[in-house]
Amino acid sequence: MVELKKINKIIIVLCIISILILSFNAFYKTDDYGFMLNISELGIIRNCIGGYFSWDGRFLSLGAFVQCFILHFFSIKFVFLFWTLCFLFSGFLIQNILKSESNGSNFGLNSFTGLLFAILLWFASMPILNEVVFWAVGGVYAFDLLIGAIWVVLFLNFQKSNINNYRYLFFVFTVITGGLTQNLTIPLIVLVLITLSTSKHKENKQLFYFNVLVVLFLFLGLSIIQFAPGNLVRIKALNVKSFDFAIFELIKNMFILIFVHSKRLYFFIILLIFVGLVFLKDFFSVGVDFLKVKRIRNWQFKEVLFTFLSFFKWAIIGVSSILPFIFIPSMTSFRTSIFFVFFMILFFIDIIIRVFKRLIIEKINFKYNFILLLFGLSFFLLNASYFKRGLVLKNEIDKRVVFLENSKGKKVKVKLIDPKLSNNIYYFSDYGYPETPENIWIKKNQEMYFNVKINVVR
Repeated sequence: MVELKKINKIIIVLCIISILILSFNAFYKTDDYGFMLNISELGIIRNCIGGYFSWDGRFLSLGAFVQCFILHFFSIKFVFLFWTLCFLFSGFLIQNILKSESNGSNFGLNSFTGLLFAILLWFASMPILNEVVFWAVGGVYAFDLLIGAIWVVLFLNFQKSNINNYRYLFFVFTVITGGLTQNLTIPLIVLVLITLSTSKHKENKQLFYFNVLVVLFLFLGLSIIQFAPGNLVRIKALNVKSFDFAIFELIKNMFILIFVHSKRLYFFIILLIFVGLVFLKDFFSVGVDFLKVKRIRNWQFKEVLFTFLSFFKWAIIGVSSILPFIFIPSMTSFRTSIFFVFFMILFFIDIIIRVFKRLIIEKINFKYNFILLLFGLSFFLLNASYFKRGLVLKNEIDKRVVFLENSKGKKVKVKLIDPKLSNNIYYFSDYGYPETPENIWIKKNQEMYFNVKINVVR
């Protein structure tokens, strides 16, 4: 058993290394070239301010400044590696979030479990990684997720510590975090509201006022990006004619979006089903006590609500990340589901830990370590397969880039890259063929960047 644990630790480290190696298959795609052109022509500050007034309020966020900075000064390999580290560290912080809520019972939460949670988040997010990590521009979502995860850890720690320490710095950080992106800020607001609903603030009025201020500062950050002039420009450009405020339509959109976002968790759902079958007998031995049903003695509404919010908190927070899109469902995408995925993974891990606390550890240790060994080896081999396939795609893209760089001022014929080379991790959006108003911008960006005239051929 001891040897199996040591082997698992080595495999977990190898899995992390395999994730980092994936970032070496780095390449620019879609609007990366247009984005870099704007930064080169305007500079970082002017580009962000101009984007705030002409396209999107998030251009004035911390994430946008970091995004512009690393794209302007660093190579694409560093950009991919940086987004990868942001994403992994967000997963690592899941153990810090659970520790902050454990009331002294950490149940084996340590650096090793932090690495394991990072791998689980990566595995669950594989359908969206090509938009939130392995995309130079889209990787800002991984950075926003990291800032959000850090904020959650700090907020939960403030619920237990002396709030007079560094509270003003936290308020400033709260405004910055609230001004990152709408579908992160709303879940954070919901977290504070649930905390206000489930905590005994009569015993600590100072903490109550602190949390109320936190909500207000989150709204302040949100208002900075929400009421940007550029948002109206973008809505018009996307041909959004009107918002449908009909209750039935909003509810319908909500359920559709939950279903669509949940489908992006299919990697993790398959893993959950497998683990559930292995531990089925052990789970039934626990009964329903871990659901805290026994805490509800007289079934008063307040007590039922308190229990529901306490248990399903992270799931509710995850679902709330969808709220900005119920008015315009077409604006949702794979990258916008990153916060939904994060909080749902946090929810499931929280449930699993609640169950495992009730089990006799000696009876499940071998099963746990065996599954971990099997998962780790499979995950490592899966990454190796993705890297091999991604290397073929990268080589094809590099050949094109070298050709375009050596063809400045010329008219050139460029063949389309085989779309079958793309996958969940590495996705490449090639030129449109035939060209349409919707896809011609990809070619135009590269023509301006490389100073060539491109004729797309098959």
